[in-house]
Amino acid sequence: MLAGACAPGEAAAVTRELYELERLAFVPPVPFKLVLGARNDSDGDCSIKRAIVMDRFEFTRRDLRHYWGDRVRVADHVEWSEELSGYAEDRLDWPAYMSYYEAEELAFQRGMRIPFAKEWIHVAVGHKRMRYPWGSKAGRFANTIDISVNRPVPVGTFENGRVDLFGCYDMLGNVWEWVADEVRSFRTYFKDVFGEHTSVMGGGYESTLARVYLLVGRNLAFNARRVRKGTLNPAYGARMCADAGPYLWKQAFRWGSGEEARRRVIGVARRWAEDSVARDALRSLLSELLERPGAPEGLFWLREGLFDPDSRS
Repeated sequence: MLAGACAPGEAAAVTRELYELERLAFVPPVPFKLVLGARNDSDGDCSIKRAIVMDRFEFTRRDLRHYWGDRVRVADHVEWSEELSGYAEDRLDWPAYMSYYEAEELAFQRGMRIPFAKEWIHVAVGHKRMRYPWGSKAGRFANTIDISVNRPVPVGTFENGRVDLFGCYDMLGNVWEWVADEVRSFRTYFKDVFGEHTSVMGGGYESTLARVYLLVGRNLAFNARRVRKGTLNPAYGARMCADAGPYLWKQAFRWGSGEEARRRVIGVARRWAEDSVARDALRSLLSELLERPGAPEGLFWLREGLFDPDSRS
């Protein structure tokens, strides 16, 4: 579909698809263990088996408005603190609060899913065994109770708290983020045999700053809470991901055409290619996808970004 031929609603949809692409990180498949020789070594295996794409930012209230509009939610019938609730214009870039079931539905609507805990941890520490997303030492780089804001802030506010390798923001603080399975927390761990619980990770504006993971003796534990999936809390939000190959193939058909779309897709490829491991993995993935009949134009643009003389190659 030519961008110039789009009806207004169609042009807006194309713009939205490019916006979503630009807010993603590319995570290559890399074997990775947090702590070699830990007693519960399987908990520390955070290897990525297949390349994924993951939100660089927590899902926002603006995003929620886009997907669900005026849909009435259970949360709309709860009397929240005025400071934490509502969708005033100055709060639209705050993280959206939602239950696990709502997060799962929204992820499906986007062609994505809720990340598994090991995927989330892998991204949070940038597969470099850092204790915090920004490095090995604590700092005032996250919206936790330690800095006394006591409410969410717009996503991406803490530039110094960004994961350097993947460019993801607020992996610690702002809101806890749902993951698709239970993990060992810093507290007692109980197995949920009925599947009613999962975990939230990373801490929120109402919790103290804590490391992504902790080694106690030879036992690993993680900055997580065990929560019922139906829980609604202004401090619980989401970040979503997808297997890169199927997602890029499907979404590339929706990026539109024309020079503006091409420029923006190439810009994404340049950012993803700043890390040599990611560049090689993306190049390999695109070679595989582009061998398929009817490959969308957008995938050629991604590949062009990898070889563009202005990119970091």
